[in-house]
Amino acid sequence: MKRGKQWIPSSMEETCLRQLDRPGSWSWLRSEQPEQTDAITWRSVRRIFWFNFGLFITAIALVLTLLAHGSGYTSDDFKEDLLSGLFLTFLIAFGMAVFATNLYRRAWNRRARFLRQQDDID
Repeated sequence: MKRGKQWIPSSMEETCLRQLDRPGSWSWLRSEQPEQTDAITWRSVRRIFWFNFGLFITAIALVLTLLAHGSGYTSDDFKEDLLSGLFLTFLIAFGMAVFATNLYRRAWNRRARFLRQQDDID
């Protein structure tokens, strides 16, 4: 008889799983809801990535614009630094969206692995 590790989800994992288990969440993701013991791929949660990317890029662009305005940037300074600002905004938003999406995918897959281990024990 195999003995599996006890899995205790963190509060962030609980939040992700609660959102994924909510009725209608998988239809929003345009994906069939997998069995709870099935692992999911990045393809299953790509809409979460795009939603987060859009949210983060908007928020970061707003914050950087407010910082530039508050620090006394002139329009010439703004034009000069626009390309690097856009690159920085894109890079940060992309990284944060990957991180947030990975939380959902990892939480689901950890629970699936735990449930499969429990099935093997029983």
